[in-house]
Amino acid sequence: DASGVRLIDTTGKEVIPLQDKIAAKENYFEFSKGKSTGFYFIKTQTAVSGDYDTLEVDKAGNVLFLKNGLAGIMNTKGTVIIPGEYSYLVFDGENYNAAKNKNDKSAKTAKQIGLWLMHRFLTRMEKP
Repeated sequence: DASGVRLIDTTGKEVIPLQDKIAAKENYFEFSKGKSTGFYFIKTQTAVSGDYDTLEVDKAGNVLFLKNGLAGIMNTKGTVIIPGEYSYLVFDGENYNAAKNKNDKSAKTAKQIGLWLMHRFLTRMEKP
């Protein structure tokens, strides 16, 4: 018995396969099946999902992922733009601030992690 919901585009193409739940959000759809969650982004017509503890769309429009207790960021195409190696990762409206452990006295901005890395983040980051 194939119960659940799927998303079909206007041409009849299945863009999200059978899921337990699909919810329309602004600029994307969130889908889930069991404990697995993912997102289908309307503008890029791409899906991001996988074996993560947590996936969520952040205020910058990128995907925050948590795996084995460490956080990172992917763009809407699933390309990792900040590796999943940070205990703390927050977007302050302009920059991602990251710390590798709770004893890190000063959270580092992406600029402090390295200017070349910041340039890489910005050039690979997608605007919502």
